[in-house]
Amino acid sequence: MALGSAAQSQTPFPCDETAYIATSLSTSPSTTISRLVVQGSSYTLAQVYSGSLELGAFGYNMQDNYIYSVKRGSDNYALYRFGSNFVPQRLGTISGLPAGGTAATGDFANDGRFYVFIGGLSNVDTSTIYRINIQTLTATPVTLSRPVQIGTDIAWHDGLLYGSEQDANGYGWTFSINPATGAVTRLRFNGIWTIAMWGGLNGVFGMALAQYVPPPAPPTSNPMYAFDPATGVASYEAAGTLGTQVTNYEGTKCQLSDNPWPKVVRIRYAKTTLPGNVNQNFTINATNGLPQTVINATTGFSAYQKLTNPAENTTFTEQAVAGWRGARLRCVADTGRDGVVQGSVVYDNQTPSAAGSTFTSVVPANTFVKDNDYTCTFTNDRTQVRFVKVTAPANFNLNFTLTGTNGIGTLTINAAGPPSAYRPLTNVGAITTITEAAMVNWRGMSLTCVADTAVNGEVIGRTYLISNVTGGFNSDYVATIAANRLLAGNNYTCTMSNEHCVRVRYVKVTLPENINQNFTINPTNGLPQTVINATTGFSPYQNLSNPAVNTVFVELAVVGWRGRSMDCVADTGRGSEVPGREVFNNSTPGTVGTSYSSTVPANTFIPGNDYTCTFTNEAARIRYAKVTLPPNFNQNFTLTGTNGVGTLTINATTGFSAYVVLSNTAAATVLTEAAVADWQPLKLECIATTGNNGVTPNAMVFPAAPTPPGTAGQPYSWTVPANTFVYGNNYTCTATNARTRVRVGKVTEGGIGRFTFNGSPANANGFPTDDSYTVVTTAPKTLQFGPFRALSKADTLTEIVETVPLAWTLASVACSDLNAGQTGNPILPIIGYITDGRTLIIPAANVKPGADLSCVFADTLTGLTVSGQVILDNGASGGTAYDGAQNGGERGLPGVLLRLTDCGSHTYGSDVSDGAGNFALNLTGVPADSEVCLYRDPLTGHAGVSQRPGTTTNPVLSPPTYDMLRFRVAANTNYTGVTFGMIALPSLLEDTDEVVLPGQAVLIKHKYWATTVSEVNFALANIIGTPDASLFDPTLHFDPNCDGTLGGPPPADYAVTAGVSVCVIVRVFAKDAAPAGAELRYDLTATTTLVGNTLATLDPAVNHDTVKVSSSGKLALTKRVRNITADGPNAPWLETSNGSPGDILQYQVIFTNPAGAVVTDVKVEDATPSFTSLSPPVSVFRSPSGAPCQVDAPPSGGTPGYKGRIAWSCNGPVQPYDQGEFRFSVKIEE
Repeated sequence: MALGSAAQSQTPFPCDETAYIATSLSTSPSTTISRLVVQGSSYTLAQVYSGSLELGAFGYNMQDNYIYSVKRGSDNYALYRFGSNFVPQRLGTISGLPAGGTAATGDFANDGRFYVFIGGLSNVDTSTIYRINIQTLTATPVTLSRPVQIGTDIAWHDGLLYGSEQDANGYGWTFSINPATGAVTRLRFNGIWTIAMWGGLNGVFGMALAQYVPPPAPPTSNPMYAFDPATGVASYEAAGTLGTQVTNYEGTKCQLSDNPWPKVVRIRYAKTTLPGNVNQNFTINATNGLPQTVINATTGFSAYQKLTNPAENTTFTEQAVAGWRGARLRCVADTGRDGVVQGSVVYDNQTPSAAGSTFTSVVPANTFVKDNDYTCTFTNDRTQVRFVKVTAPANFNLNFTLTGTNGIGTLTINAAGPPSAYRPLTNVGAITTITEAAMVNWRGMSLTCVADTAVNGEVIGRTYLISNVTGGFNSDYVATIAANRLLAGNNYTCTMSNEHCVRVRYVKVTLPENINQNFTINPTNGLPQTVINATTGFSPYQNLSNPAVNTVFVELAVVGWRGRSMDCVADTGRGSEVPGREVFNNSTPGTVGTSYSSTVPANTFIPGNDYTCTFTNEAARIRYAKVTLPPNFNQNFTLTGTNGVGTLTINATTGFSAYVVLSNTAAATVLTEAAVADWQPLKLECIATTGNNGVTPNAMVFPAAPTPPGTAGQPYSWTVPANTFVYGNNYTCTATNARTRVRVGKVTEGGIGRFTFNGSPANANGFPTDDSYTVVTTAPKTLQFGPFRALSKADTLTEIVETVPLAWTLASVACSDLNAGQTGNPILPIIGYITDGRTLIIPAANVKPGADLSCVFADTLTGLTVSGQVILDNGASGGTAYDGAQNGGERGLPGVLLRLTDCGSHTYGSDVSDGAGNFALNLTGVPADSEVCLYRDPLTGHAGVSQRPGTTTNPVLSPPTYDMLRFRVAANTNYTGVTFGMIALPSLLEDTDEVVLPGQAVLIKHKYWATTVSEVNFALANIIGTPDASLFDPTLHFDPNCDGTLGGPPPADYAVTAGVSVCVIVRVFAKDAAPAGAELRYDLTATTTLVGNTLATLDPAVNHDTVKVSSSGKLALTKRVRNITADGPNAPWLETSNGSPGDILQYQVIFTNPAGAVVTDVKVEDATPSFTSLSPPVSVFRSPSGAPCQVDAPPSGGTPGYKGRIAWSCNGPVQPYDQGEFRFSVKIEE
C-alpha cells in the first residue's frame, strides 16, 4: 500500500546512539516508550510516549529512520509508525501472519525488512520468524533450523538477529538467527536472560530481569550487558531499574550508530621529537591487548586501540632508534566520563633512556578508566651535528674529509656544496673529537658550532667557538667539543674554516675585443701550462708552490699579435690583502709575433688569497666586404693580400669575409683583386670598426685621397701604407666594382637592313671598334637589340658611331638606363644625343657605375639626303663653345627651319630640326654636280655662332652669321654631319618704373642671364632728366651675391658661362631740390662679347628705367621662385631656380610700402616667362590691411597653357611698411 499524506507529514529520527524501550500491558491495554539516559555505569529512563495502544514488536527502520510497531489485541496486526514527535500513524493491517497470535518481538534488517516472532496466549511460536514487507503490508514465514526458547526481544547486528533463550532454570543462552536461511546458532551460556535488546555498529546489548542475573549486577536491578557478537560473551555495563512489571518489553535504536555499551578504554599515540617534527619512525610495543604501532612526529596521531583490561598494568616499550633516546611518556585523558577529568595527566614518565636504547614505561592497573579515551605522547630527543665548509678563497670546490668520535664517523664536506647530513651524537655528555685530514696547500683555521634549534633552553643562533687555533699547511686539524658543551635535543651546524696558500687564475683581454684566439701561458713556481682565450672567460685557479719566490709568466708568441700588458689583481681580502688591489702591472708592450714575459717579485702574492692575472694582447685585423653596381650582384671576386692577408673570395650577396690578422702593421699591405670579366674595380675603402689606441670608430683610414678606378676585366691593386692600420683595432675594407654596360637597339622605317656600330676612336670606352657589333632589323618599326657590352670605365664619356648605310638617315637616338632606379639616371629614355648625324654621345655623367644603358637608334630609309644637327654651341657643362660640335652639356636645338635651295629662288626642300636638333633634307631632284645652298633660318631669341660642313664637298661657310652652307652635290652621295651652332641671346631683366621722395634714394635691381661663354660689360646710357638730370645722381653697382647688397662698380669684361646670372643695382638719388613730378630716364646696357673661336657678335641687352619724384610714397617689389616639382611644395624661395621640361615653377611677388607716406591704387604687372605656360591659378596670397587686392589678368585666374600678361590691383590705401603678396605657377615646356 502507498503511505498517505498524513504519514508523510511525520519527521524521521536522527540516526544516533539514542536507544528506546517500549513496555506494554495487555491487562490494561497501553504502551509506554522511554529513552535510555546513560550516565556512566548507570542508566535511567525518560518517558517520551504513553498511550492506550497495546503495541509489540518494535523496530527501527534504517531505510527511512522511522520506528514501526505491530498492534496487539484489538485491531491485531495493524502496523503503526512513529516519527520523532512520537505521534503514532496507522499504516494498515499486515496480511500473512497467523490468526490468533500476537506480535511478540522483532527488529528491522538493514534492507528495511521487519522480522517478528508471533506469540500465542501464553508463549511464542519458536520455530518460525516472519519477514514483513512494510510497503505491501505482507508477511512471509521463515522456518528456523530449530526452535528457540525466546520469551522477549531480538536485535539486529551485522546481518544477524540476536536474542537470549531460557534454559529450564530460567537462565539465558545467547543465540543468533540468519534470517536469510533460518539457521539458528547458540553462541554461549552466560546465565543472562534479556527482556529487551538493541543492535549497533559496535555490537549488541540487552537489559536483563533482576531475578535472572549473575554477579556483579545488583540483584534488585535491571542491569545492562554487552554481548560479543562473535562469541556471545556478556560483560556487565550498567545498573538501572525498569520499574513496574509489564506484559511485553521491546528495545530499538538506529543500528547504523554505536551502542552506548560496551564501555572500553581506547588509547592512541602521539610523537614529539626534539628537534621538532623530525621525520623518523618509532615502533611502540604494548601489553594488555594493544597492537604494535609505528608513530612519527610528522604524521600526527595514531588510531585509537582498545585496552583489554584496564584493571591490569599496561607496559609500553619503544624500540631503540640509533641516536635517539626516550625522554618522556605522558598520557592525557581525551574524555571526561565516570569521574575522569578531560585533559588531566594520568601518567607521566620523565626518566630518559640512554641514546640508541629502548624506552620502557609501566602504567599501573586502573590508571585508565572505562568509557574514556587517552593520548599517550612519546617524546624523544637527539643531539645532532652537521658540518659546513668555509674556504679562503671562498666557495672553493674541493672535498675535505672529517672524522669524529662519539658517533659522528667519517664524512666529506665541500665549500661549493651543501652542508653535510646531520650526525647524531652517541652521548652528549661525552667528549667529541673532530679531525680534518690534511690537504695539500691548505690549513685549518677554526671550528665554530651554531645552534639550529631552541630545545632545553638553547637559543637559535647561539655560537660556540670550539677552536680558533690556526693549523699548519698540509697538516691534520684537530678540534675537541667538550662534554655537555652542546645541549641535548638540539641540532648544531659546525663550520670548519680553511685557507689556501695562494691561487692564481688567468683571463685574456684582446684588442680588438673578444677575439677567439688561443694563447698559451708557461709560468714557473708550480703553475701548469694553460691555454686562455678572450671568449672563454677565466681559467681555473691554479696552486702556487711558494709565494716567497719570484714567479715568471711567459706567453708564447702568436703570429700577428703582441703582448700589450699583464696585471694581477687580488680577488680576496684575507690577512693584509685588499680585494681589488692591483698587486702587479707590466704595461710595456712586447714585439709583434714574439713571446711576452713578466716576472712577479717574491712575496707579491699573500697566502690565503686568490689572484686574477690579466694578459692583454693586441692585433690589427681586417675583413672584406663587396659592393657591386648593380647592387648585390651574385658574383665572386678574389682578393689576395700581402702582410698575412692571403687569398679569399668575397661576394656582395654573402656579407663580410672572416677577419684576418695582419702580420705587421708597420709594413705596407698590398691588396690585389683578380680580374673579373665585365667588372670594373672602382675603389677600395677601409673603415675602422673599433676605437682603440686613439683610433676613431667608423673613420676612413684608406685611401687618404681618392684612387683612380680600374678598368673592367683587368686586375687592380691598392697599396695601403705602413702604419695605416693600428694595433688593437678591426678594419673593414670594402671593394666596390661596377658592371657598366651598353647595348644598341635598332628600329627602322621604310625598310630593313643590317646596321654596324663601333666605338669612336677617341671615346670607345670598351665598346667594340672592329665592325663586330651589328644589329639586323627583320621588319619595319620592329625593334631589335644587340647584346650588352661591358664598358671599360664608368663615369667616362662614351661615343658610339653608326655606319649609316647609303639612302638611310639616322632620325633619332634615345638611351635609357634599365637600372635607373639604382643608379640615379633619368628613368625616361632621354640619355645621350647625336652629333654629326651618326654619332651617339653618352655623357660621362650618364655612364654611371652599374648602369645598363639601352640605346635605340631610329633610322629612316629616305633616299639620298643631306643631314645634320642644330645645336646650342654654348660650352654648357664643360663643352667647347663655338666649335660646331655637340659636347659637354650642350643640347640639340629644336624648331629651327632648314631650307635647301639652288642658291637662287628655287627651293628643293625643307625640314625643321627635331627635339634633338636633327634634320635631314632629301636630295631628290637635285641635279648631280650642281651647287646648292643649305640655309639655317633665324630663330627668335637666338644667334648663329658656329658651323661645320660635315661630309659635304667644296663647302663654303658663312661667318659671322653662320646661317648658310654652299656645297656641290655629287651623284649617289649622302651627306652627313652638317652642324649649325647657335646660342640663346643673353637677357637683362627688367625695365623698371620707380618712385622716390626728394632727399632719398631708390635701388633698382637688374639681373643678367648669360647663355654662353662670354664676357659682359655694364653701363648707363642715354640719361635724360626732366626738368633737369642734375636733380638726380644715378650710380651703377655690382651685386656679387644677388642679395641686394651694394658693391663697387661692376667688373669690366666680367667672364660668364651658360646659365650664370649677374646682378647689378642702379642707385638713383633724388636731391632735395627735386620737385614732385621730376623724372629721370636712362638705359642700362649689358654688352656681351663672345669668347672663343667665333666671328659672331651680339647686340647689347638694354633695360629702360624711369624714376619719378613723388610726394606721397613708393612701392618696393621682391620676386622669388622655387621648383616645387624637384624640391617639394615647401621648398625655400630663391632668387633663381633651375628646372627640367615638365617641372612646375612657383613665383612669389611681394610689394612693400617702404616709405613714411600712404600709397594708393597699387597695380602690379608681370608675365609668364619664356618657354613656360601658366599652371593656374594666379592668386592673391595676402592683401595689405585696408587695401583688398584682386587678379585683373588673366580672367578667373587663368587656364592651363595660358601665356602672357599677369596683373593684380589693390583698391585702397597701403599704409607705411604694410605689404601684400601674389603667387602664380608655370610649367616648363617639354
